[in-house]
Amino acid sequence: MTRSLTRSQSTQATHKTTSEINKMLSDSKRCPLCGQQNNCQADTDPHNCWCLSVQVPKELLDLVPENLRDKACICRHCIERHNQQA
Repeated sequence: MTRSLTRSQSTQATHKTTSEINKMLSDSKRCPLCGQQNNCQADTDPHNCWCLSVQVPKELLDLVPENLRDKACICRHCIERHNQQA
């Protein structure tokens, strides 16, 4: 016997999933665009991180959702992919 979720239960499940996704993406070690590890070391070694030596195009920064801005670095892969497409 299968049981369907009520609309309220479905909405709660969706919100929980969205909440979990937002928590994952707001992690300072994850890229705010793709969610993968960004390998940023600025919090542990602020003078030697790769992210301090690259220029991130404004067009790419503009793609970061408002609620995730200034919380984590965009990963090198997303920056390189953007530069190749430009």
